[in-house]
Amino acid sequence: MTDDGAKLSHDELVAILKESAELEARRGAATFDRQDLLDAAKELGIDGKAASDILEAHLARRASVVLAPRPFDTRIELTVTSDQLSLTVPPLRPTRRTLAPLGFAVFWLGFIAFWTVGAAQGSAVFPLFSTPFWAAGIAMLARFSLPLVQRTRLTLGRDGGELTVTPLGKRRKLRTSELRVSIGDKLRMRQEGLEVREQATPAVLLEHGVETVALLDGFSPQEQRWIESELKAWLANT
Repeated sequence: MTDDGAKLSHDELVAILKESAELEARRGAATFDRQDLLDAAKELGIDGKAASDILEAHLARRASVVLAPRPFDTRIELTVTSDQLSLTVPPLRPTRRTLAPLGFAVFWLGFIAFWTVGAAQGSAVFPLFSTPFWAAGIAMLARFSLPLVQRTRLTLGRDGGELTVTPLGKRRKLRTSELRVSIGDKLRMRQEGLEVREQATPAVLLEHGVETVALLDGFSPQEQRWIESELKAWLANT
């Protein structure tokens, strides 16, 4: 038996409603009209006008662009309201594809360190010849390790926004009205044996003036299509 007088915290209420919605979704598709929304808002103590305004914004956003579905297992965090969009892109997962070039960079630096120590025993000048190789190894290590630790945050409001990459990244101020979004190719470095070559890989491209910023490089095509559609829809209604 349950206690009808038991009180729930806000987090408990949200968690139970979320689980209930997921359960209903698994039972089969359901549709709701405006009155269903207003009735639910009333039950939860939410102002009816606020719920109606948000519904109008959502319907306008959905009508302007066909929204791609959100992958159920994505780690990307996206929050969208009528006035703000907040996107957090986590570091890439360590995989064979991402760790292989990193392992090569570590091997390279280990070999150069061994050579430098040996050269130092013959002359103080010989180790200087290894300087370009140290620079190349450190550049490779940074290039292939940063995507595994960097986090990207994009916050957009109607008047402006900000794009921040941490750690060791840039902070850019953005003009929301000047942003254009598409999926296109980004040139990235790929290790092939002893050579490092440029390879075109798909990414979500943010065009801002003369600058183009790539997001979700290395993430799945499903995640890229989802974020591209959400960004386009939100920008279309600002």
